[in-house]
Amino acid sequence: MPNLKSIFLPLAILVGGGVTGVGAAFSTARVLGLETAEQTVTETELAFVEVADIITPLAFANGQLAGYATFTISLEVELDQVEDITARLPLIRHAINMRAYRTPMAAGKDGLLPDLKAFRRLVQQAAQDAFGKGRVKTVAITSAVPA
Repeated sequence: MPNLKSIFLPLAILVGGGVTGVGAAFSTARVLGLETAEQTVTETELAFVEVADIITPLAFANGQLAGYATFTISLEVELDQVEDITARLPLIRHAINMRAYRTPMAAGKDGLLPDLKAFRRLVQQAAQDAFGKGRVKTVAITSAVPA
């Protein structure tokens, strides 16, 4: 039978080390201050930049022209980038025009309804090319009217 000292001594050292470690962590957190997750997350303020009257062709998948549509979109960007994005709106109009004729967006039986999902994807890609990756957070289509 093993000696009682040989069992309790390692157990006492283990418990003592654990208590010391927990006490040191608690004391350090109390002295230095504990940051919560709410304090470390900084929310950036966002704003919308409107791009009105974007006229795009509506083409079928085979490339046949079905008609035209006029869109109004809003781009969600960080508040400090609103001026820069607004000044560069002609670039997104150009990027949209360069993609629109190649993207099948005609929906409905007669093709006069725009496919909003396809147009939204097109605008997201155009915004990435025009302004850089990650600058436009969200694209909102606020108006879509057959022209």
